[in-house]
Amino acid sequence: MQHEALSDAQIRALAEEIRDGAIAAETDWVEWKRSLDFSTDGGRFPLAKNVLGMANRMPEIALRNLGGYGYILVGAEPGSIVGVNPVDPAQLHDWIDPYIGAIGPAWQPRYVTVDDKTIAVIEVVPPRPGDPVHTLRKECDGFQRGTIFVRKNGKTHRADDQDVVNLVQRAKGARLDLDLLLIGAETMSWFDRTAVEAEITRIADSSQDSQLEHARGYSTRGQPEIALAQTVRRAFANVYREEQRSLDEYKSEVDEWHANWTHNAPQHWVENYMLAGHGIYSLRLRNLTDQNFASVEARLRIEGVRVEDDLRPEAVELPKRPRPFGTGTSLLDFGDFNQAILMPRVDFATPFDQPEFSITQLEGTVEVVWDAGHLRPMGSVDSAELCILVDSPHDSNHLPIAWSATSTSVNGVQQGVLEIPIAPHPILLDDIDHDLRD
Repeated sequence: MQHEALSDAQIRALAEEIRDGAIAAETDWVEWKRSLDFSTDGGRFPLAKNVLGMANRMPEIALRNLGGYGYILVGAEPGSIVGVNPVDPAQLHDWIDPYIGAIGPAWQPRYVTVDDKTIAVIEVVPPRPGDPVHTLRKECDGFQRGTIFVRKNGKTHRADDQDVVNLVQRAKGARLDLDLLLIGAETMSWFDRTAVEAEITRIADSSQDSQLEHARGYSTRGQPEIALAQTVRRAFANVYREEQRSLDEYKSEVDEWHANWTHNAPQHWVENYMLAGHGIYSLRLRNLTDQNFASVEARLRIEGVRVEDDLRPEAVELPKRPRPFGTGTSLLDFGDFNQAILMPRVDFATPFDQPEFSITQLEGTVEVVWDAGHLRPMGSVDSAELCILVDSPHDSNHLPIAWSATSTSVNGVQQGVLEIPIAPHPILLDDIDHDLRD
Protein backbone atom coordinates (compact mmCIF):
# COMPACT_ATOMS: atom_id res chain seq x y z
CA MET A 1 0.00 0.00 0.00
CA GLN A 2 1.35 3.39 -1.01
CA HIS A 3 1.43 6.10 1.67
CA GLU A 4 3.01 8.96 -0.31
CA ALA A 5 1.47 11.16 -2.96
CA LEU A 6 2.04 10.18 -6.57
CA SER A 7 5.15 11.53 -8.24
CA ASP A 8 4.90 13.54 -11.47
CA ALA A 9 6.00 10.45 -13.40
CA GLN A 10 3.28 8.36 -11.77
CA ILE A 11 0.65 11.01 -12.53
CA ARG A 12 1.75 11.02 -16.18
CA ALA A 13 1.40 7.24 -16.22
CA LEU A 14 -2.07 7.58 -14.67
CA ALA A 15 -3.13 10.11 -17.34
CA GLU A 16 -1.82 7.81 -20.07
CA GLU A 17 -3.79 4.89 -18.64
CA ILE A 18 -6.93 7.04 -18.72
CA ARG A 19 -6.14 8.12 -22.29
CA ASP A 20 -5.58 4.52 -23.40
CA GLY A 21 -8.65 3.15 -21.65
CA ALA A 22 -6.67 1.02 -19.19
CA ILE A 23 -8.69 2.72 -16.45
CA ALA A 24 -12.17 2.46 -17.91
CA ALA A 25 -14.25 3.95 -15.10
CA GLU A 26 -13.88 6.63 -12.48
CA THR A 27 -13.50 5.41 -8.90
CA ASP A 28 -13.67 6.82 -5.39
CA TRP A 29 -10.06 8.03 -5.78
CA VAL A 30 -9.87 9.28 -9.38
CA GLU A 31 -12.06 11.62 -11.43
CA TRP A 32 -11.35 13.19 -14.80
CA LYS A 33 -12.77 16.13 -16.74
CA ARG A 34 -12.21 16.95 -20.37
CA SER A 35 -12.11 20.65 -19.58
CA LEU A 36 -13.20 23.20 -16.97
CA ASP A 37 -13.23 26.97 -17.20
CA PHE A 38 -12.01 27.96 -13.76
CA SER A 39 -12.85 31.62 -14.41
CA THR A 40 -16.61 30.85 -14.13
CA ASP A 41 -18.87 29.31 -11.49
CA GLY A 42 -19.74 26.59 -13.99
CA GLY A 43 -16.10 25.54 -14.07
CA ARG A 44 -15.22 26.08 -10.41
CA PHE A 45 -18.18 24.30 -8.79
CA PRO A 46 -17.58 20.81 -10.32
CA LEU A 47 -14.00 20.94 -9.06
CA ALA A 48 -15.05 22.04 -5.56
CA LYS A 49 -17.82 19.43 -5.46
CA ASN A 50 -15.38 16.59 -6.24
CA VAL A 51 -12.83 17.88 -3.71
CA LEU A 52 -15.54 17.77 -1.04
CA GLY A 53 -16.63 14.27 -2.10
CA MET A 54 -13.10 12.87 -1.92
CA ALA A 55 -12.45 14.60 1.41
CA ASN A 56 -15.61 12.98 2.84
CA ARG A 57 -14.53 9.40 2.12
CA MET A 58 -14.23 6.92 4.97
CA PRO A 59 -10.55 6.53 5.90
CA GLU A 60 -10.57 2.72 5.82
CA ILE A 61 -12.02 2.76 2.30
CA ALA A 62 -9.78 5.54 0.99
CA LEU A 63 -6.64 3.83 2.30
CA ARG A 64 -7.17 0.84 0.03
CA ASN A 65 -5.80 2.85 -2.90
CA LEU A 66 -2.77 5.15 -3.11
CA GLY A 67 -2.56 5.58 0.64
CA GLY A 68 -5.87 7.47 0.62
CA TYR A 69 -4.99 10.29 -1.82
CA GLY A 70 -7.61 11.40 -4.32
CA TYR A 71 -6.92 12.81 -7.80
CA ILE A 72 -9.00 14.95 -10.15
CA LEU A 73 -7.45 15.26 -13.62
CA VAL A 74 -8.58 18.13 -15.82
CA GLY A 75 -7.66 18.03 -19.50
CA ALA A 76 -7.62 14.24 -19.83
CA GLU A 77 -10.26 11.70 -20.83
CA PRO A 78 -10.44 8.23 -22.37
CA GLY A 79 -9.18 8.50 -25.92
CA SER A 80 -7.39 11.82 -25.73
CA ILE A 81 -5.32 14.36 -23.82
CA VAL A 82 -6.96 17.75 -24.31
CA GLY A 83 -4.90 19.90 -21.96
CA VAL A 84 -5.69 23.10 -20.08
CA ASN A 85 -4.35 26.60 -19.72
CA PRO A 86 -2.41 26.64 -16.43
CA VAL A 87 -3.75 28.85 -13.65
CA ASP A 88 -1.63 30.23 -10.85
CA PRO A 89 -2.17 27.95 -7.79
CA ALA A 90 -2.87 30.92 -5.53
CA GLN A 91 -5.50 32.19 -7.95
CA LEU A 92 -7.08 28.75 -8.18
CA HIS A 93 -7.34 28.57 -4.37
CA ASP A 94 -8.99 32.00 -4.34
CA TRP A 95 -11.60 30.69 -6.81
CA ILE A 96 -12.27 27.33 -5.10
CA ASP A 97 -12.01 28.18 -1.39
CA PRO A 98 -15.35 30.09 -1.26
CA TYR A 99 -17.10 26.77 -2.06
CA ILE A 100 -15.20 24.55 0.38
CA GLY A 101 -13.97 26.99 3.03
CA ALA A 102 -10.51 28.44 3.58
CA ILE A 103 -9.89 25.87 6.31
CA GLY A 104 -11.81 23.14 4.53
CA PRO A 105 -10.33 20.01 2.91
CA ALA A 106 -6.59 20.08 2.20
CA TRP A 107 -5.83 20.00 -1.52
CA GLN A 108 -3.30 21.34 -3.97
CA PRO A 109 -3.10 21.85 -7.74
CA ARG A 110 -0.28 20.30 -9.77
CA TYR A 111 0.53 20.39 -13.46
CA VAL A 112 2.18 17.75 -15.60
CA THR A 113 2.83 17.46 -19.33
CA VAL A 114 1.42 14.55 -21.31
CA ASP A 115 1.58 14.34 -25.12
CA ASP A 116 3.07 17.86 -25.12
CA LYS A 117 -0.05 19.20 -23.40
CA THR A 118 -0.50 20.45 -19.84
CA ILE A 119 -3.07 18.82 -17.62
CA ALA A 120 -4.17 20.06 -14.20
CA VAL A 121 -4.14 17.57 -11.34
CA ILE A 122 -5.98 18.36 -8.11
CA GLU A 123 -4.56 16.27 -5.28
CA VAL A 124 -6.81 15.73 -2.22
CA VAL A 125 -5.08 14.58 0.97
CA PRO A 126 -6.18 11.30 2.60
CA PRO A 127 -9.12 11.53 5.02
CA ARG A 128 -8.36 10.55 8.62
CA PRO A 129 -10.41 9.70 11.73
CA GLY A 130 -11.30 12.94 13.51
CA ASP A 131 -11.70 14.94 10.29
CA PRO A 132 -14.78 17.21 10.34
CA VAL A 133 -17.70 16.78 7.98
CA HIS A 134 -16.84 18.94 4.96
CA THR A 135 -19.83 20.87 3.57
CA LEU A 136 -20.55 23.21 0.69
CA ARG A 137 -20.00 26.83 1.80
CA LYS A 138 -21.53 28.66 -1.16
CA GLU A 139 -24.86 28.00 -2.87
CA CYS A 140 -24.43 26.93 -6.49
CA ASP A 141 -26.14 24.91 -9.21
CA GLY A 142 -29.23 24.29 -7.06
CA PHE A 143 -27.26 23.01 -4.05
CA GLN A 144 -27.74 24.91 -0.79
CA ARG A 145 -25.01 25.88 1.65
CA GLY A 146 -24.32 23.00 4.05
CA THR A 147 -24.83 20.31 1.40
CA ILE A 148 -22.65 17.25 2.04
CA PHE A 149 -21.13 15.43 -0.91
CA VAL A 150 -19.66 11.90 -0.88
CA ARG A 151 -18.05 9.59 -3.43
CA LYS A 152 -20.06 6.52 -4.47
CA ASN A 153 -19.50 4.20 -7.41
CA GLY A 154 -17.01 6.55 -9.05
CA LYS A 155 -19.29 9.60 -8.84
CA THR A 156 -19.87 12.44 -6.37
CA HIS A 157 -23.38 12.40 -4.85
CA ARG A 158 -25.34 14.21 -2.20
CA ALA A 159 -24.94 12.30 1.10
CA ASP A 160 -27.82 10.18 2.37
CA ASP A 161 -28.71 9.61 6.03
CA GLN A 162 -26.29 6.70 6.51
CA ASP A 163 -23.46 8.71 4.94
CA VAL A 164 -24.11 11.47 7.48
CA VAL A 165 -24.03 8.95 10.36
CA ASN A 166 -20.70 7.60 9.09
CA LEU A 167 -19.21 11.05 8.75
CA VAL A 168 -20.32 12.09 12.24
CA GLN A 169 -18.73 8.91 13.60
CA ARG A 170 -15.55 9.71 11.66
CA ALA A 171 -15.52 13.21 13.15
CA LYS A 172 -15.65 11.72 16.65
CA GLY A 173 -12.40 9.95 15.85
CA ALA A 174 -13.74 6.71 17.31
CA ARG A 175 -14.48 4.85 14.13
CA LEU A 176 -13.27 1.30 13.60
CA ASP A 177 -10.46 1.70 11.09
CA LEU A 178 -8.82 -1.58 10.12
CA ASP A 179 -7.21 -3.10 7.09
CA LEU A 180 -7.52 -6.83 6.33
CA LEU A 181 -4.94 -8.55 4.16
CA LEU A 182 -4.55 -12.10 2.88
CA ILE A 183 -0.95 -13.23 3.32
CA GLY A 184 0.22 -15.90 0.89
CA ALA A 185 0.69 -16.48 -2.82
CA GLU A 186 -0.37 -13.53 -4.97
CA THR A 187 -2.32 -15.89 -7.26
CA MET A 188 -4.84 -18.39 -5.88
CA SER A 189 -4.18 -22.00 -6.92
CA TRP A 190 -7.10 -24.24 -7.86
CA PHE A 191 -7.89 -27.73 -9.06
CA ASP A 192 -10.77 -29.40 -10.87
CA ARG A 193 -12.20 -31.85 -8.34
CA THR A 194 -14.29 -33.62 -10.99
CA ALA A 195 -11.23 -34.23 -13.18
CA VAL A 196 -9.08 -35.34 -10.21
CA GLU A 197 -11.71 -37.79 -8.98
CA ALA A 198 -12.23 -39.15 -12.49
CA GLU A 199 -8.49 -39.85 -12.79
CA ILE A 200 -8.48 -41.47 -9.34
CA THR A 201 -11.37 -43.72 -10.36
CA ARG A 202 -9.54 -44.68 -13.54
CA ILE A 203 -6.43 -45.63 -11.52
CA ALA A 204 -8.54 -47.68 -9.08
CA ASP A 205 -10.41 -49.46 -11.89
CA SER A 206 -7.16 -50.30 -13.66
CA SER A 207 -5.66 -51.74 -10.48
CA GLN A 208 -8.82 -53.72 -9.75
CA ASP A 209 -8.79 -55.22 -13.25
CA SER A 210 -5.10 -56.06 -12.95
CA GLN A 211 -5.54 -57.85 -9.62
CA LEU A 212 -8.52 -59.89 -10.82
CA GLU A 213 -6.86 -60.73 -14.13
CA HIS A 214 -3.84 -62.11 -12.27
CA ALA A 215 -6.12 -64.17 -10.01
CA ARG A 216 -8.08 -65.62 -12.92
CA GLY A 217 -4.83 -66.51 -14.67
CA TYR A 218 -3.55 -68.29 -11.56
CA SER A 219 -6.82 -70.18 -11.17
CA THR A 220 -6.77 -71.27 -14.82
CA ARG A 221 -3.14 -72.45 -14.66
CA GLY A 222 -3.63 -74.27 -11.36
CA GLN A 223 -0.97 -74.81 -8.72
CA PRO A 224 2.36 -76.13 -10.04
CA GLU A 225 2.75 -79.87 -9.74
CA ILE A 226 6.40 -80.33 -10.59
CA ALA A 227 8.35 -82.53 -8.23
CA LEU A 228 10.49 -79.69 -6.88
CA ALA A 229 7.44 -77.63 -5.95
CA GLN A 230 5.84 -80.58 -4.21
CA THR A 231 9.06 -81.23 -2.28
CA VAL A 232 9.30 -77.58 -1.20
CA ARG A 233 5.67 -77.52 -0.04
CA ARG A 234 6.09 -80.71 1.96
CA ALA A 235 9.30 -79.37 3.53
CA PHE A 236 7.54 -76.20 4.73
CA ALA A 237 4.14 -77.76 5.48
CA ASN A 238 4.48 -76.96 9.15
CA VAL A 239 5.19 -73.24 8.63
CA TYR A 240 3.48 -72.37 5.35
CA ARG A 241 -0.19 -72.51 4.38
CA GLU A 242 -1.10 -72.40 0.68
CA GLU A 243 -3.91 -70.31 -0.80
CA GLN A 244 -7.14 -71.02 1.06
CA ARG A 245 -9.41 -68.43 -0.55
CA SER A 246 -11.77 -69.13 -3.42
CA LEU A 247 -11.71 -66.85 -6.46
CA ASP A 248 -15.05 -65.35 -5.39
CA GLU A 249 -13.73 -64.64 -1.89
CA TYR A 250 -10.66 -62.93 -3.34
CA LYS A 251 -12.86 -60.89 -5.70
CA SER A 252 -14.88 -59.68 -2.68
CA GLU A 253 -11.63 -58.55 -1.00
CA VAL A 254 -10.57 -56.67 -4.13
CA ASP A 255 -14.01 -55.04 -4.47
CA GLU A 256 -13.87 -53.92 -0.84
CA TRP A 257 -10.35 -52.55 -1.35
CA HIS A 258 -11.54 -50.71 -4.49
CA ALA A 259 -14.43 -49.07 -2.62
CA ASN A 260 -12.27 -47.99 0.34
CA TRP A 261 -9.36 -46.85 -1.81
CA THR A 262 -11.60 -44.80 -4.10
CA HIS A 263 -13.21 -43.23 -1.03
CA ASN A 264 -9.90 -42.30 0.68
CA ALA A 265 -7.79 -41.36 -2.35
CA PRO A 266 -9.35 -37.91 -3.09
CA GLN A 267 -8.75 -36.76 0.51
CA HIS A 268 -5.21 -38.21 0.37
CA TRP A 269 -4.55 -36.09 -2.74
CA VAL A 270 -6.17 -32.95 -1.31
CA GLU A 271 -4.12 -33.18 1.86
CA ASN A 272 -0.93 -33.54 -0.18
CA TYR A 273 -2.15 -30.53 -2.20
CA MET A 274 -2.34 -28.54 1.04
CA LEU A 275 1.01 -29.89 2.30
CA ALA A 276 2.55 -28.65 -0.96
CA GLY A 277 1.45 -25.12 0.03
CA HIS A 278 -1.35 -24.57 -2.47
CA GLY A 279 -4.12 -22.29 -1.22
CA ILE A 280 -2.39 -21.72 2.12
CA TYR A 281 -2.99 -18.24 3.55
CA SER A 282 -3.06 -16.39 6.84
CA LEU A 283 -5.04 -13.27 7.66
CA ARG A 284 -3.52 -10.01 8.83
CA LEU A 285 -5.48 -7.26 10.55
CA ARG A 286 -3.90 -3.82 10.86
CA ASN A 287 -5.04 -1.04 13.15
CA LEU A 288 -4.79 2.19 11.17
CA THR A 289 -5.52 4.46 14.11
CA ASP A 290 -3.91 5.60 17.36
CA GLN A 291 -6.64 3.88 19.39
CA ASN A 292 -6.80 0.49 21.08
CA PHE A 293 -9.37 -1.91 19.65
CA ALA A 294 -10.49 -4.64 22.04
CA SER A 295 -11.73 -8.15 21.13
CA VAL A 296 -11.64 -7.68 17.39
CA GLU A 297 -13.57 -10.25 15.39
CA ALA A 298 -13.24 -10.65 11.61
CA ARG A 299 -15.72 -12.51 9.40
CA LEU A 300 -15.07 -13.70 5.87
CA ARG A 301 -17.63 -14.96 3.36
CA ILE A 302 -16.38 -16.74 0.26
CA GLU A 303 -18.53 -18.34 -2.41
CA GLY A 304 -17.75 -21.55 -4.30
CA VAL A 305 -14.84 -22.76 -2.11
CA ARG A 306 -14.01 -24.97 0.87
CA VAL A 307 -11.85 -23.73 3.75
CA GLU A 308 -9.76 -26.02 5.96
CA ASP A 309 -7.91 -25.00 9.10
CA ASP A 310 -6.75 -28.54 9.98
CA LEU A 311 -3.48 -28.63 8.03
CA ARG A 312 -2.41 -32.15 8.94
CA PRO A 313 1.30 -33.08 8.94
CA GLU A 314 0.62 -36.34 7.09
CA ALA A 315 -1.85 -37.27 4.37
CA VAL A 316 -4.63 -39.81 4.99
CA GLU A 317 -3.54 -43.45 4.72
CA LEU A 318 -4.57 -45.46 1.68
CA PRO A 319 -5.82 -49.04 2.20
CA LYS A 320 -3.36 -51.74 1.12
CA ARG A 321 -4.21 -54.11 -1.69
CA PRO A 322 -5.36 -57.61 -0.68
CA ARG A 323 -2.69 -60.30 -0.62
CA PRO A 324 -2.31 -61.41 -4.25
CA PHE A 325 -4.32 -64.52 -5.09
CA GLY A 326 -2.22 -67.67 -5.17
CA THR A 327 0.36 -66.58 -2.60
CA GLY A 328 0.42 -68.52 0.61
CA THR A 329 0.70 -67.21 4.14
CA SER A 330 3.33 -68.01 6.68
CA LEU A 331 2.02 -69.54 9.88
CA LEU A 332 4.76 -67.58 11.66
CA ASP A 333 3.53 -64.21 10.31
CA PHE A 334 2.74 -62.13 13.39
CA GLY A 335 1.82 -59.03 11.40
CA ASP A 336 -1.86 -59.12 12.31
CA PHE A 337 -1.06 -59.92 15.95
CA ASN A 338 1.43 -57.07 16.17
CA GLN A 339 -1.05 -54.70 14.60
CA ALA A 340 -3.71 -55.76 17.11
CA ILE A 341 -1.59 -54.99 20.17
CA LEU A 342 -0.19 -51.65 18.97
CA MET A 343 -1.43 -48.77 21.05
CA PRO A 344 -3.37 -46.18 19.01
CA ARG A 345 -1.60 -42.90 18.40
CA VAL A 346 -2.77 -40.17 20.78
CA ASP A 347 -2.29 -36.54 19.88
CA PHE A 348 -2.24 -34.91 23.32
CA ALA A 349 -2.17 -31.38 21.89
CA THR A 350 -5.35 -31.62 19.86
CA PRO A 351 -8.03 -31.89 22.59
CA PHE A 352 -6.68 -28.90 24.49
CA ASP A 353 -5.98 -26.50 21.63
CA GLN A 354 -8.60 -23.82 21.22
CA PRO A 355 -9.54 -23.36 17.56
CA GLU A 356 -8.60 -19.96 16.18
CA PHE A 357 -11.24 -20.12 13.45
CA SER A 358 -14.88 -21.04 13.37
CA ILE A 359 -15.72 -22.34 9.90
CA THR A 360 -19.28 -22.86 8.71
CA GLN A 361 -19.89 -24.40 5.30
CA LEU A 362 -23.21 -23.10 4.03
CA GLU A 363 -24.82 -24.00 0.73
CA GLY A 364 -22.37 -22.67 -1.84
CA THR A 365 -20.75 -20.30 0.68
CA VAL A 366 -18.28 -20.68 3.52
CA GLU A 367 -18.11 -18.32 6.50
CA VAL A 368 -14.90 -17.98 8.48
CA VAL A 369 -14.93 -16.24 11.88
CA TRP A 370 -11.56 -15.22 13.33
CA ASP A 371 -11.20 -14.05 16.93
CA ALA A 372 -8.21 -11.73 16.42
CA GLY A 373 -8.05 -10.44 20.00
CA HIS A 374 -6.82 -6.94 20.92
CA LEU A 375 -5.15 -4.56 18.50
CA ARG A 376 -2.79 -1.85 19.73
CA PRO A 377 -2.57 1.55 18.00
CA MET A 378 -0.99 1.15 14.54
CA GLY A 379 -0.41 -2.52 15.41
CA SER A 380 -1.16 -5.69 13.45
CA VAL A 381 -1.92 -9.33 14.19
CA ASP A 382 -1.62 -12.42 11.99
CA SER A 383 -3.84 -15.47 12.15
CA ALA A 384 -2.86 -19.12 11.94
CA GLU A 385 -2.79 -20.61 8.45
CA LEU A 386 -5.84 -21.91 6.67
CA CYS A 387 -6.33 -23.41 3.23
CA ILE A 388 -8.76 -22.02 0.68
CA LEU A 389 -9.68 -24.90 -1.63
CA VAL A 390 -10.90 -23.69 -5.01
CA ASP A 391 -11.94 -26.99 -6.57
CA SER A 392 -13.76 -25.98 -9.75
CA PRO A 393 -13.29 -23.50 -12.61
CA HIS A 394 -14.51 -19.94 -11.90
CA ASP A 395 -16.27 -17.66 -14.36
CA SER A 396 -14.20 -14.74 -13.09
CA ASN A 397 -10.41 -14.59 -12.95
CA HIS A 398 -10.67 -13.21 -9.40
CA LEU A 399 -11.96 -14.70 -6.17
CA PRO A 400 -13.94 -12.10 -4.17
CA ILE A 401 -13.70 -12.40 -0.38
CA ALA A 402 -16.23 -10.27 1.50
CA TRP A 403 -15.14 -9.39 5.02
CA SER A 404 -16.32 -7.44 8.02
CA ALA A 405 -14.77 -6.58 11.37
CA THR A 406 -16.11 -5.48 14.75
CA SER A 407 -14.62 -4.54 18.11
CA THR A 408 -16.14 -4.43 21.58
CA SER A 409 -14.48 -1.08 22.27
CA VAL A 410 -16.02 0.91 19.43
CA ASN A 411 -19.37 0.97 17.65
CA GLY A 412 -19.77 0.17 14.01
CA VAL A 413 -18.97 -2.54 11.51
CA GLN A 414 -16.20 -2.21 8.96
CA GLN A 415 -16.71 -3.98 5.66
CA GLY A 416 -14.65 -4.60 2.57
CA VAL A 417 -13.98 -6.98 -0.30
CA LEU A 418 -10.64 -8.56 -1.22
CA GLU A 419 -10.11 -9.52 -4.86
CA ILE A 420 -7.59 -12.39 -5.20
CA PRO A 421 -6.43 -13.30 -8.74
CA ILE A 422 -7.04 -16.95 -9.67
CA ALA A 423 -4.38 -18.88 -11.60
CA PRO A 424 -5.34 -19.44 -15.26
CA HIS A 425 -4.64 -23.20 -15.14
CA PRO A 426 -5.50 -25.84 -12.52
CA ILE A 427 -3.13 -27.99 -10.50
CA LEU A 428 -3.24 -31.47 -12.07
CA LEU A 429 -3.17 -34.82 -10.29
CA ASP A 430 0.50 -35.54 -10.99
CA ASP A 431 1.60 -31.98 -10.19
CA ILE A 432 1.42 -33.10 -6.55
CA ASP A 433 3.53 -35.79 -4.89
CA HIS A 434 1.20 -38.62 -3.91
CA ASP A 435 0.95 -42.40 -3.44
CA LEU A 436 -1.88 -43.02 -5.88
CA ARG A 437 0.14 -44.83 -8.51
CA ASP A 438 2.16 -48.02 -8.21
